[in-house]
Amino acid sequence: TIRRGEKIALVGETGGGKTTVTRLLSRLYEVERGEITIDGTDIRSIPLGELRSRIGVVLQEPFLFTGTVGYNISLGDDAAQGRMEAAAALVGADRFIRNLAGGFEEEVRERGSNFSVGERQLISFARAVAFDPEILVLDEATASVDSASERLIQEGLRGLLSGRTSLVVAHRLSTVRDADRIVVIHKGEKAEEGSHDELIARQGLYYRLYQLQFRD
Repeated sequence: TIRRGEKIALVGETGGGKTTVTRLLSRLYEVERGEITIDGTDIRSIPLGELRSRIGVVLQEPFLFTGTVGYNISLGDDAAQGRMEAAAALVGADRFIRNLAGGFEEEVRERGSNFSVGERQLISFARAVAFDPEILVLDEATASVDSASERLIQEGLRGLLSGRTSLVVAHRLSTVRDADRIVVIHKGEKAEEGSHDELIARQGLYYRLYQLQFRD
């Protein structure tokens, strides 16, 4: 159960089933047993377009389209365009966008090759905010970011997730320490659940994952 406005992190070893959870939520995979409900309504009874419009997804490899920076945030949607500049400011993307010669009208080359990985990810964060989804899913959204960009990305994440119901799949445990709850997925099952401090104190799977990542 995820309460409105709550930030839940899914962690665990590669292949354990974390991404499967997010794909079930968006019905990229159909639920075969049990059910997933949003506000008590089974997602299989919600028209697919409506369901997916309620869920914003940010992936490990952000995709940018040929066009302007502004178009890549709003995707031509009038409502999103009206929120574009505020969305960029919220996640900190406006700091580098305003330094571009064309600002929001700067042209994006194929696949965003004229921007760094961190800048491309901040643009994708701004896109997610501009569409104002009810539920936000981040699937390893910081995994490809170099250490120099990570601080900027962490600031962007705080703006992106603020007050939003969010599901964060993460390999880097440093990105989920402030989650309301951390759920450890192991071999397709929920193995542990709690705050960072609670799970560290329990010295179970999460503790071992944490020790592996942060030992010198």
